Amino acid sequence: MSSMADSVKGRAVVGQVLEGREPELFFLVFKSLIIFKGGRSTAYKNSILQKSNRTEQYQKDGAALFRVQGLRPDCIQAIQVHLAASSLNSSHCYILQDGASFFTWLGSLSSPSDHVLLDRMMDKLCPLKQSLLVREGSEPDRFWTTLGGRSEYSKEKCVKGWPTDPHLYTCTFQQCVCNNVIYFSFQ
Repeated sequence: MSSMADSVKGRAVVGQVLEGREPELFFLVFKSLIIFKGGRSTAYKNSILQKSNRTEQYQKDGAALFRVQGLRPDCIQAIQVHLAASSLNSSHCYILQDGASFFTWLGSLSSPSDHVLLDRMMDKLCPLKQSLLVREGSEPDRFWTTLGGRSEYSKEKCVKGWPTDPHLYTCTFQQCVCNNVIYFSFQ
């Protein structure tokens, strides 16, 4: 660890990662992430209770919808999204929690690798629970009731991938020759 501190000359190194634009390396460091809407820290929960905004808080025995995404089994995330049918997307897989029951929903445009990621995340989210596998178009009434009823959602193919680091290019022309410089990860 001291070699790392020496390499930055004792200064703290800070990087900013925006939600939804995380590079692959971010997930390789943390392996898998489960992002709860409203967080899980006691201080945050207390501030939510003071504001009387309980819908922004994950409740262990309540209802919740998680979108599962990732590139491979060691790089997965589950993000809690708004509990409504409009949050669904045919290109993704989801975990729907209804108290102690769980549904795993496979979008019709999701890939077999997405299905593997869904199974792995279900094992991480609640390893001792068995979920009911639901394919898009064959959802039971209880599934829609948990989501607050049927409604429209995106059924278009969504291209998945990791965003790349931003680059800034400068080009100069000297004697009909273009010289360019690339600045990686500029702010």
